[in-house]
Amino acid sequence: MLIYSKSFYNNYAIKPMNNYIYFNENEMLLGNQYLLNYYNLLGKGAFGQVYEGKNAFTGEKVAIKIESKNKKDSFLYNEYCLYKNLQGGIGIPKIYHYESNAYFNSLVMEKLGPSLEDLFKLCNKKFSIETTIKLGINILSRLEFIHDRNIIHRDIKPDCFLFGENLKSSTIYLIDFGLAKFYRNPISKNHIPYEKNQTLIGNIMYASLNSLKGITKSRRDDIESLGYMLVYFLKGSLPWHR
Repeated sequence: MLIYSKSFYNNYAIKPMNNYIYFNENEMLLGNQYLLNYYNLLGKGAFGQVYEGKNAFTGEKVAIKIESKNKKDSFLYNEYCLYKNLQGGIGIPKIYHYESNAYFNSLVMEKLGPSLEDLFKLCNKKFSIETTIKLGINILSRLEFIHDRNIIHRDIKPDCFLFGENLKSSTIYLIDFGLAKFYRNPISKNHIPYEKNQTLIGNIMYASLNSLKGITKSRRDDIESLGYMLVYFLKGSLPWHR
């Protein structure tokens, strides 16, 4: 049984169905296990919101992404499918639960720590050469792993790389696979076709030259975006940021 709070329904401007049970004014329960407090908002973007939640039985903290059903396409379901394909990899968050109803989609996953963008700002927007090199090696390993699994990210930026928590605080995680896709068939290994006049996908600040020209994104574009990101860490900005 799914349990939702009145305030959650009010936030999404929808009316709860008669057979739903209210939990309390600020919380909802997902999958009969994961408790979300409506006020524990961690962040939000173009595709939804991320809240801090917890396992109602163990107390373990989790992150819960919510996506409104008002959107034409479900980026969250795409993200869930790709995460499932990547489970077990170093620097890939664990996925605990996904569900969808008439009003929203939700994804429960491992809660992580600060992003590289957060830490960069704490360091007055300047990393040392040594730090940048170490970050680059770790991030390149994450990209190599997802590319080996036939997936390209298509939205590489500092906000997509987070450190773990507690014993995993030295591990860099790659998140936000809503815009990611398979660049080749996992079975036949046939590559997606080369096409032009494509709409730009992902963050424009770290976009590759080919993607800005409308060429289909592939592995090289993830790597090029990483290169721009590392320059950003060394210089504090990129020429086209100004």
